[in-house]
Amino acid sequence: RREQLGFVNQSQDVTPLVRGGRRHWHTVIMLMRGSAHALDGELGRDVGPALTAAAKALSAVARALATSMRGEEGASIDAALETASGAVTALDAQMDRLTQAGAFSGDGASLVQLSAAVAACEHLLENLTELAARLKDIRSPAEAE
Repeated sequence: RREQLGFVNQSQDVTPLVRGGRRHWHTVIMLMRGSAHALDGELGRDVGPALTAAAKALSAVARALATSMRGEEGASIDAALETASGAVTALDAQMDRLTQAGAFSGDGASLVQLSAAVAACEHLLENLTELAARLKDIRSPAEAE
């Protein structure tokens, strides 16, 4: 693709947006490292659907942000963030239910692995929310002109 001049290039200070993108990338790396190993069978069946739903919803937010940054029409960032927030909240609730049910009593490795995945999803949601806010801040003056 060819590079195109966009509203981000015309902004006064894109440092917060770049910093947010860097934090987002580090969180993605953390999530990718954790996903290199499958969860134990029963645990995977119990938490897999909630984890998959959260990952898909977070991916939808990232796609909506990318589409918006390219200046194209696409999914609503706010709606995607709301869906992702609900999915991550459901994942947290599933983790709490499993903990209370004693699902991690015998296998500390599974708890660590799942806790890392849940934490990464939470961090991704925070980072994407922050990126969306910075994008709005940067876009506001550009749209006012």
